[in-house]
Amino acid sequence: MNNIDFLSREEITALKLRQLFHERGYTRVTPGRFQEYDLFAENRSFHNISSLITFMDADGRLMALKPDVTLSIIRNTPDTPDAQRLCYADEVYRLSSEQREYKALSQVGVELIGGDSAAANTEIVALAVESLKLIGNNTALDVSHMGFVSGLFDAMELTENARKSLLEYIHAKDIRGVSETLKTLEIGEESARYITRLAELRGSARECLDNARELILNAETETAFNELSGIIKANNTVNIDFSMVSDLDYYNGPVFRGYVEGVPAAVLSGGRYDGLMRRMGKMNGAIGFAVTLNNLGRVGVQSPTTKSNSNDWLNVALPKGRLGDSARALLTGKSGEEKSSRKLIIEDAEHKFRYFLVKPSDVAIYVEHGAADIGVVGKDTLLETRPDVYELAALDIGKCIVAVAAPAGFTENTDTPLRVATKYVNIAKDYYASINRNIEIIELSGSIELAPLLGLSDVIVDIVETGGTLKANKLNVTSHVADISARLIANKASYKFKSKRIDEIVGTIV
Repeated sequence: MNNIDFLSREEITALKLRQLFHERGYTRVTPGRFQEYDLFAENRSFHNISSLITFMDADGRLMALKPDVTLSIIRNTPDTPDAQRLCYADEVYRLSSEQREYKALSQVGVELIGGDSAAANTEIVALAVESLKLIGNNTALDVSHMGFVSGLFDAMELTENARKSLLEYIHAKDIRGVSETLKTLEIGEESARYITRLAELRGSARECLDNARELILNAETETAFNELSGIIKANNTVNIDFSMVSDLDYYNGPVFRGYVEGVPAAVLSGGRYDGLMRRMGKMNGAIGFAVTLNNLGRVGVQSPTTKSNSNDWLNVALPKGRLGDSARALLTGKSGEEKSSRKLIIEDAEHKFRYFLVKPSDVAIYVEHGAADIGVVGKDTLLETRPDVYELAALDIGKCIVAVAAPAGFTENTDTPLRVATKYVNIAKDYYASINRNIEIIELSGSIELAPLLGLSDVIVDIVETGGTLKANKLNVTSHVADISARLIANKASYKFKSKRIDEIVGTIV
């Protein structure tokens, strides 16, 4: 039976990819759904073992549902001088950070272990480009190299904390966050310029390559440039995006991600992981990628709000209320919809904006999941919920602070946990962890100021704009936690296909 129309798009794509890998000489391996827990415990720097699904087997061994296929393949693949081309179709099990529930992710992928590393890099990236073409018509593959990141950091002798902060900001394209972090470091203006340039550099590979040459400061960055040049010479349709940084413990060379228009997140991700091979006692290098199939059913499906010329229009998630009105005025130079309107979707044909008016706390959700291309949201929401979006610009609206406040005359007892009432649980935890203070969180949804007045908490962590509410309830600010303003954010996949339009907006409002 040759007709496969009854299969889902995900199943059809899996079959096409498996056929492609077979034709390119890759042998299928089946690592098994369960792995011994020790495999992941010994490599805890690569995976969060606290989120593993574990159980005892009939022989009393602690087992786990695997969150990753690569570790299993590395363990079971012998070290040989010859290149080994392996492919797989399997499921991994991971905890969703947003929904706090486990998900089974269907993946099809390849690993090229051993052989000449330069040839392997170009082969795998070319195969990634081919794989994307099987999935959708409009695709993008971004490449980067971890050697530029680690090389620059090493040249400037940055601390682990500084590296971690900079990686987070670079990953989010938060240039302001990068700049503010660099100001706290004693590295000089010239060194700071290199890191800022790294964070900003993206676009057509051939156009960016000459600019990337400016980032060569040591042997590691020179090696990174040469390896990236070899990849681009053989695959000139890829893009460079140095904001695409990953865990330095996992990837140590080229990294890449693939996007398909219509899917709100990367569908393909991979890179070179020689360091992981060494950690597991293997002498060969390796590079590979995985295609996650779960969201591919959305390829080519138009939502009710999608226009035929959708690349000319931008879907914009805005918070209801004054901040949303100010954001619309900033984007277009015009005030918002008339006050009596109850519309939640407003189209601006002149500027080709389609606004979605949502709860302030939901803006980032609409953007992260691709319902909106861009959005305007408070920095407090980003700090608290940590969505996987690009943070493109800090806006001069919605300014306030997050602060610790306590009743007048409050004296802290450092011998006991500090009771903190807040709706910003993650912000509070991060702040007190940074000063090594043990706390007890009391999560509230509103009227936070009541908690210390009624003895429910010692202090509060909350937004402070004018301070009027605190003053009326005889509370004083005792510590500054973070400066807050509205931020322009973008869905990562949308940005790949609408970057010209989005960058134009950023240029007009910053």
